[in-house]
Amino acid sequence: MVVDSRGNFREDNFGKAVAVVNDVTGDSVSASKRQKKGAGGGDPTLVIGDGKEKSDVAKLVKMVMEKNFDPIIIFSFSKKECESLAMQMVAMDLNTAEEKQMIEAVFTSAIDVLSIEDQKLPQIRNLLPMLQRGFGVHHSGLLPILKEMVEILFQEGLIKALFATETFSTGLNMPAKTVCFTHVRKFDGGSFRWVSSGEYIQMSGRAGRRGLDDKGLVVMMLDARMEPSVAKQMLKGAADTLYSEFHLEYNMLLNLMRVEGVEPEELMHRSYRQFQTERLLPALQQKLRRLEGEHESFKIPDEHSIEEYLMLTDQLVAFQQQMRSLLYQPKYALPFLQPGRLVQISLAAEATDETDGSAEGPTHAPVWGAIINFQKALSKSKRGKDDEKPRSKDKEFLIDILVNIRKVSAQQSHRRPIPIPANSDGEALIMAVTLGEIAAISSLRVYIPQDLRSVQSRQNAIKAPLWKWSGDLRAAHLS
Repeated sequence: MVVDSRGNFREDNFGKAVAVVNDVTGDSVSASKRQKKGAGGGDPTLVIGDGKEKSDVAKLVKMVMEKNFDPIIIFSFSKKECESLAMQMVAMDLNTAEEKQMIEAVFTSAIDVLSIEDQKLPQIRNLLPMLQRGFGVHHSGLLPILKEMVEILFQEGLIKALFATETFSTGLNMPAKTVCFTHVRKFDGGSFRWVSSGEYIQMSGRAGRRGLDDKGLVVMMLDARMEPSVAKQMLKGAADTLYSEFHLEYNMLLNLMRVEGVEPEELMHRSYRQFQTERLLPALQQKLRRLEGEHESFKIPDEHSIEEYLMLTDQLVAFQQQMRSLLYQPKYALPFLQPGRLVQISLAAEATDETDGSAEGPTHAPVWGAIINFQKALSKSKRGKDDEKPRSKDKEFLIDILVNIRKVSAQQSHRRPIPIPANSDGEALIMAVTLGEIAAISSLRVYIPQDLRSVQSRQNAIKAPLWKWSGDLRAAHLS
């Protein structure tokens, strides 16, 4: 026994069992090598996974029947292997004549609901002889009616040995006296891994019937070398935590309203999700009290002065916004928007499509550019019927700005250009901004060439004045 009656992991017994398995495996490999050598070579390990495994499972079932350890569930992680192992038991008969008659009666009654053509399917025709001998198969590849029939026969004790996949251990109350694992490694879609402790607990928990057996027996067939630490984690590890995925949605509420006498509040109260929430409530309340205690014990030196400073800062920001909204009205700002005037622009986060939604306001530092021209935006009638939203005063005019733009890939060309400092590596382009996106207007004006169609002319125009002055420019308030 690797785990004794007290639940202790016996590492010494596990070491002895692994040593015996290694000795048997080594002898099998040597014998298979001698056989393959005379036959012209080949892969000797194939014999271990094929012929030897057949005899091991057959011997195990025979031993279980002799020692009255039945019924037994043999778990395999392959549907094909479940059927293959069941077919290997063709020479064994575990049922009496009376039990065979009962199985045939249940089988005939079950398949009567199927059509004549369906009753001739190989899956159905081959199942009855197997069931009459006391063996069964249960996996997702079976027809639902056959799986239900196998479950009924196993529950009535007419199936002594059942070959099943791990789905049989979930959602079905079908205990047995003995459980066997044909493998301790399973394929999870990417690679082979050890069976987790939660999976082991779920499947091995079928061993032992309440009120019938004093204890259950679990047999593990090692198909790979296992370290004691891995075995201990598998056998003594914790079960997987269950989390409810229950969500009350609108369609569920509408369906509940159609059922008389059913209240959504009652459904929520009886759900497993509500049970988990209520169980976590004491811990959350304790955490809240701890955090409130930390908050009360936290002392801020000269807190009154800090509050006053914060209040004055908020007032300053509010006054600056009021002054800016007044100064940047078209009737005051337009006279200063001559060609060559240096202005500082700042784009909002959503304007450049590079925001993560965590904060509001600009995501890039304001940069300087030179005004080329400005024009009034299209009126409501010219914009079309789809754009009925009225424009604010700071969006009534569009200002063309010559500015250094960040270089982007072809996939990002649909986004609005992102301005960068003039001394950065970029591309000089003319982009349109609104009055609301102008952060400051300088008192400086620069010379702008008449022809800006070529890349070189735009680059020379932006580098000459802004390279020298962009770090020292100061905004001049309009008066």
